[in-house]
Amino acid sequence: MLQGDDDRKVVGELLMRLPERQKEVMVLRHLEQMNYDQIGELLEMSPSTARVHARAGLEALRDLIKERHPGFLEGE
Repeated sequence: MLQGDDDRKVVGELLMRLPERQKEVMVLRHLEQMNYDQIGELLEMSPSTARVHARAGLEALRDLIKERHPGFLEGE
């Protein structure tokens, strides 16, 4: 998905628009490569709650990308 600096910049800017918990979980999961047990422990939530935040964050991020940058996700 992220093929260059411009792509990373777009995703990074849109990531900042997510609700705080979704953003925290997304960063820990996808940038820090933490598993849901680790995320749950760090953020004082269950691993399943961390999964819910991650899924909601991915869906919200996908919606923001489609809305603000049509065509960005083509080839998905």
